[in-house]
Amino acid sequence: MVPPQQGQPGPVPAPPEHPQQGQPAAPPPADGGRLTPEEYLNVVGNRLHQDGCEPHWEDWAGTRVLVGRRSDFRWEWMASRLHLFVIAAAVPYVQSSTVDGFVSAAVTYAKRQVGELPRGVKNRMAVIVALVSDRVDRTAVENVGKVDFTKAFQATEPDLVARAVVVDTSTGAVGFLRERPARGALFHNHLQEKTRLYFPPPAEVAQR
Repeated sequence: MVPPQQGQPGPVPAPPEHPQQGQPAAPPPADGGRLTPEEYLNVVGNRLHQDGCEPHWEDWAGTRVLVGRRSDFRWEWMASRLHLFVIAAAVPYVQSSTVDGFVSAAVTYAKRQVGELPRGVKNRMAVIVALVSDRVDRTAVENVGKVDFTKAFQATEPDLVARAVVVDTSTGAVGFLRERPARGALFHNHLQEKTRLYFPPPAEVAQR
Protein backbone atom coordinates (compact mmCIF):
# COMPACT_ATOMS: atom_id res chain seq x y z
CA MET A 1 0.00 0.00 0.00
CA VAL A 2 1.39 3.39 -0.96
CA PRO A 3 1.18 6.34 1.44
CA PRO A 4 -1.96 8.44 1.06
CA GLN A 5 -1.76 11.75 -0.73
CA GLN A 6 -0.86 14.73 1.42
CA GLY A 7 -3.92 16.00 3.21
CA GLN A 8 -5.78 12.69 2.92
CA PRO A 9 -6.26 10.55 6.02
CA GLY A 10 -4.29 7.36 6.34
CA PRO A 11 -5.86 3.98 7.10
CA VAL A 12 -7.61 3.90 10.46
CA PRO A 13 -8.33 0.41 11.80
CA ALA A 14 -11.77 0.14 13.40
CA PRO A 15 -12.50 -2.27 16.24
CA PRO A 16 -14.91 -5.14 15.52
CA GLU A 17 -18.16 -5.53 17.42
CA HIS A 18 -17.08 -9.00 18.60
CA PRO A 19 -13.26 -9.15 18.53
CA GLN A 20 -11.51 -12.44 17.97
CA GLN A 21 -8.47 -12.75 20.18
CA GLY A 22 -5.16 -14.23 19.07
CA GLN A 23 -2.03 -15.30 20.90
CA PRO A 24 0.38 -12.84 22.56
CA ALA A 25 3.27 -11.61 20.50
CA ALA A 26 6.37 -13.71 19.98
CA PRO A 27 9.94 -12.35 20.31
CA PRO A 28 11.43 -10.68 17.21
CA PRO A 29 14.31 -12.32 15.38
CA ALA A 30 17.61 -11.41 17.00
CA ASP A 31 19.37 -10.30 13.84
CA GLY A 32 20.73 -7.07 15.33
CA GLY A 33 19.36 -5.02 12.43
CA ARG A 34 16.67 -2.40 12.23
CA LEU A 35 13.29 -3.66 13.38
CA THR A 36 10.30 -3.72 11.08
CA PRO A 37 7.08 -2.23 12.52
CA GLU A 38 5.74 -5.75 13.05
CA GLU A 39 8.88 -6.86 14.90
CA TYR A 40 8.72 -3.75 17.06
CA LEU A 41 5.12 -4.60 18.01
CA ASN A 42 6.33 -8.05 19.05
CA VAL A 43 8.71 -6.32 21.46
CA VAL A 44 5.82 -4.24 22.78
CA GLY A 45 3.76 -7.39 23.23
CA ASN A 46 6.51 -9.03 25.26
CA ARG A 47 6.82 -5.99 27.50
CA LEU A 48 3.07 -5.88 28.04
CA HIS A 49 3.15 -9.55 28.98
CA GLN A 50 6.01 -9.06 31.43
CA ASP A 51 4.11 -6.18 33.03
CA GLY A 52 0.95 -8.24 33.56
CA CYS A 53 -1.15 -6.71 30.79
CA GLU A 54 -2.18 -10.07 29.24
CA PRO A 55 -1.66 -8.91 25.62
CA HIS A 56 -3.47 -10.45 22.69
CA TRP A 57 -3.98 -9.76 19.00
CA GLU A 58 -7.25 -8.69 17.43
CA ASP A 59 -8.34 -8.13 13.83
CA TRP A 60 -9.71 -4.63 13.29
CA ALA A 61 -10.97 -4.47 9.71
CA GLY A 62 -7.95 -6.38 8.40
CA THR A 63 -5.36 -4.70 10.64
CA ARG A 64 -3.67 -6.69 13.40
CA VAL A 65 -4.05 -4.74 16.62
CA LEU A 66 -2.20 -5.50 19.84
CA VAL A 67 -4.30 -4.99 22.98
CA GLY A 68 -3.18 -5.09 26.62
CA ARG A 69 -4.98 -4.18 29.81
CA ARG A 70 -4.16 -3.76 33.49
CA SER A 71 -5.58 -1.95 36.52
CA ASP A 72 -3.80 -0.33 39.44
CA PHE A 73 -4.99 1.16 42.73
CA ARG A 74 -3.01 3.89 44.44
CA TRP A 75 -3.80 5.89 47.56
CA GLU A 76 -1.85 8.81 46.10
CA TRP A 77 -4.38 8.91 43.26
CA MET A 78 -6.97 9.99 45.82
CA ALA A 79 -7.79 6.31 46.41
CA SER A 80 -8.58 5.71 42.74
CA ARG A 81 -8.27 2.62 40.54
CA LEU A 82 -6.96 3.26 37.03
CA HIS A 83 -7.99 0.85 34.28
CA LEU A 84 -5.29 1.14 31.60
CA PHE A 85 -5.70 -0.03 28.01
CA VAL A 86 -2.71 -0.16 25.66
CA ILE A 87 -3.75 -0.46 22.00
CA ALA A 88 -1.14 -0.52 19.24
CA ALA A 89 -0.99 -1.26 15.52
CA ALA A 90 1.51 -1.24 12.67
CA VAL A 91 0.22 0.68 9.65
CA PRO A 92 1.68 1.54 6.22
CA TYR A 93 1.79 5.29 6.83
CA VAL A 94 1.16 7.65 9.76
CA GLN A 95 0.08 11.26 9.69
CA SER A 96 -1.79 13.35 12.25
CA SER A 97 -5.26 12.50 10.93
CA THR A 98 -4.42 8.79 11.19
CA VAL A 99 -3.57 9.26 14.85
CA ASP A 100 -6.77 11.20 15.55
CA GLY A 101 -8.92 8.49 13.99
CA PHE A 102 -7.18 5.63 15.78
CA VAL A 103 -7.40 7.36 19.17
CA SER A 104 -11.14 7.80 18.69
CA ALA A 105 -11.59 4.16 17.66
CA ALA A 106 -9.47 2.91 20.57
CA VAL A 107 -11.39 4.95 23.15
CA THR A 108 -14.68 3.60 21.79
CA TYR A 109 -13.29 0.06 22.05
CA ALA A 110 -12.02 0.55 25.61
CA LYS A 111 -15.34 1.98 26.77
CA ARG A 112 -17.15 -1.02 25.31
CA GLN A 113 -14.79 -3.44 27.08
CA VAL A 114 -15.09 -1.77 30.47
CA GLY A 115 -18.83 -1.13 30.34
CA GLU A 116 -20.14 0.47 33.51
CA LEU A 117 -17.34 0.65 36.05
CA PRO A 118 -18.18 -0.83 39.47
CA ARG A 119 -19.18 1.49 42.26
CA GLY A 120 -17.59 1.72 45.69
CA VAL A 121 -14.20 2.92 44.48
CA LYS A 122 -13.11 5.84 42.34
CA ASN A 123 -12.62 4.27 38.92
CA ARG A 124 -10.79 6.00 36.10
CA MET A 125 -9.83 4.81 32.63
CA ALA A 126 -6.71 5.56 30.60
CA VAL A 127 -5.97 4.61 27.01
CA ILE A 128 -2.47 4.66 25.51
CA VAL A 129 -2.77 4.39 21.74
CA ALA A 130 0.25 3.73 19.52
CA LEU A 131 0.80 3.65 15.78
CA VAL A 132 4.02 2.14 14.44
CA SER A 133 5.31 2.53 10.88
CA ASP A 134 8.45 2.95 8.81
CA ARG A 135 6.73 5.77 6.92
CA VAL A 136 5.79 8.58 9.26
CA ASP A 137 4.99 12.21 8.57
CA ARG A 138 7.39 14.19 10.75
CA THR A 139 4.58 16.45 11.95
CA ALA A 140 2.72 13.43 13.34
CA VAL A 141 5.62 12.70 15.71
CA GLU A 142 5.81 16.36 16.69
CA ASN A 143 2.06 16.75 17.22
CA VAL A 144 1.64 13.83 19.61
CA GLY A 145 4.28 15.48 21.77
CA LYS A 146 2.14 18.61 22.01
CA VAL A 147 -1.50 17.46 21.89
CA ASP A 148 -3.46 16.44 24.99
CA PHE A 149 -5.93 13.98 23.47
CA THR A 150 -7.88 13.89 26.72
CA LYS A 151 -9.45 17.25 25.87
CA ALA A 152 -11.42 15.76 22.98
CA PHE A 153 -13.33 13.47 25.37
CA GLN A 154 -13.73 15.62 28.49
CA ALA A 155 -17.30 16.71 27.72
CA THR A 156 -18.64 13.15 27.61
CA GLU A 157 -15.94 11.15 29.44
CA PRO A 158 -14.66 13.21 32.38
CA ASP A 159 -12.98 10.14 33.96
CA LEU A 160 -10.96 9.28 30.84
CA VAL A 161 -7.31 10.03 30.09
CA ALA A 162 -6.10 9.50 26.50
CA ARG A 163 -2.50 9.47 25.30
CA ALA A 164 -1.03 8.78 21.86
CA VAL A 165 2.34 7.43 20.76
CA VAL A 166 3.88 7.45 17.27
CA VAL A 167 6.89 5.23 16.55
CA ASP A 168 8.94 5.64 13.38
CA THR A 169 11.08 2.52 12.95
CA SER A 170 12.99 4.06 10.05
CA THR A 171 14.34 7.01 12.06
CA GLY A 172 14.00 5.64 15.58
CA ALA A 173 11.76 8.53 16.66
CA VAL A 174 9.21 7.94 19.43
CA GLY A 175 6.75 10.76 19.95
CA PHE A 176 4.40 11.18 22.93
CA LEU A 177 3.26 13.84 25.37
CA ARG A 178 5.99 14.39 27.96
CA GLU A 179 4.87 17.60 29.65
CA ARG A 180 2.35 17.34 32.49
CA PRO A 181 -1.07 18.39 31.14
CA ALA A 182 -3.81 20.07 33.13
CA ARG A 183 -6.20 17.16 32.55
CA GLY A 184 -5.23 13.78 33.94
CA ALA A 185 -2.25 15.28 35.78
CA LEU A 186 -2.85 12.93 38.72
CA PHE A 187 -1.87 9.93 36.57
CA HIS A 188 0.83 11.62 34.50
CA ASN A 189 3.86 10.01 36.14
CA HIS A 190 2.29 6.55 35.95
CA LEU A 191 1.42 6.93 32.27
CA GLN A 192 4.88 8.30 31.49
CA GLU A 193 6.46 5.29 33.18
CA LYS A 194 4.27 2.83 31.27
CA THR A 195 4.74 4.60 27.94
CA ARG A 196 8.53 4.53 28.26
CA LEU A 197 8.43 0.89 29.37
CA TYR A 198 6.18 -0.36 26.56
CA PHE A 199 7.49 1.82 23.72
CA PRO A 200 11.29 2.07 23.88
CA PRO A 201 13.39 3.62 21.11
CA PRO A 202 13.58 1.05 18.26
CA ALA A 203 17.38 1.19 18.16
CA GLU A 204 17.57 0.29 21.84
CA VAL A 205 15.76 -3.04 21.39
CA ALA A 206 17.23 -3.81 17.95
CA GLN A 207 20.74 -3.92 19.40
CA ARG A 208 19.86 -6.54 22.02
